[in-house]
Amino acid sequence: MDSVSVVMPLYNHECYVEESIFSVINQNYPVLELIVIDDGSSDNSGEIVKKNNDSRVKYVFQENKGAHDAINKALSLSKGKYIAIINSDDVYHPSRIEKCLESIKCDTSIDAVFSSVDYIDDKSKYLNTVIGAEENWQGKEAGNSFASSRQLTLDLLAGNFIKTTSNLFCRAECFDKVGLFRNLRYTHDYDFFLRLSSQCKVKFIEEPLLKYRVHPGNTLKEDQAAVDFECALVISNFLMNHDLSKIIDPELPDSMSKLLNSLNTHRAERVMLVFAIFAGYMGDKEQLFLSILDDPDHPFRKAGRDFICNYHDGWQAREEIYQEWHKLHAMYVQSEEQLQQAERSLGYRIEKKIRYYLNKMTGSI
Repeated sequence: MDSVSVVMPLYNHECYVEESIFSVINQNYPVLELIVIDDGSSDNSGEIVKKNNDSRVKYVFQENKGAHDAINKALSLSKGKYIAIINSDDVYHPSRIEKCLESIKCDTSIDAVFSSVDYIDDKSKYLNTVIGAEENWQGKEAGNSFASSRQLTLDLLAGNFIKTTSNLFCRAECFDKVGLFRNLRYTHDYDFFLRLSSQCKVKFIEEPLLKYRVHPGNTLKEDQAAVDFECALVISNFLMNHDLSKIIDPELPDSMSKLLNSLNTHRAERVMLVFAIFAGYMGDKEQLFLSILDDPDHPFRKAGRDFICNYHDGWQAREEIYQEWHKLHAMYVQSEEQLQQAERSLGYRIEKKIRYYLNKMTGSI
């Protein structure tokens, strides 16, 4: 039997971690081990994990270092031929491991598998399903974008539709090819998925085999400007360091316009431009990227985050002004219509009375 290790980064998810663990150990295909790295939880998460008496569940505590570090620690301890990840607030479909393993074994050239995702709330109630990258391409025409390319890297450049590290199932040697997760608070998954898609063969299963939990404590809800900054940084670095000719034909006249209409810049075009300019001066183009990741107080990180925040706040203010103007305009139009209707009604009554008296004076009545 092929061995599968599941790794779980855990941080303050006492309300959800038990359900996440059960969804792993009760898989249709038995896993070799579930390695839980508690990244400095301050709630009762660790005690809940340690109460589980399944011998396959292995618990390790460390001081808080971030989700990327917890995953990398678990990977270093894993023994399986295949690796799956689950965050401590997400839930596996009972047949997820079985179906992912079946897909990857049917084609020996496939290195990794992802699936569509069901969204659930904090009470595990179903919300909706995201099928592949379809949400990235809503409103975009195939003729002037890469909406119909069916190319995973291009789909990812239009937005992280894979959503989460919980959606990764891969051969263990993938990490030798691609590297580990990097020091990004919000986008360590997105950065890894882009690198993986460009270096390995990946299959996407359009059946939802993962439940992604949406709740107030989601990390992505902490600071949208910081999230957008990291996304822009990751995309810029990827474009600077990877050969796009492997996924698009730069000689085709419409490739540039299609990329323009496909790329999700997260409202951070200026951040991407400045990063590209300075990275272009580096002999090692990734050096600047790594220096920003390693320094939480890097001035470009703060300036970029503030710029995006101000841009977003300004856009939101303009949107609120427009909505207010639209509302007032609608009220004005309605008042004008009512006034015109009243004038027409008054005019009709006056005209009727004039006709009456004219007819009366001429003896017509």
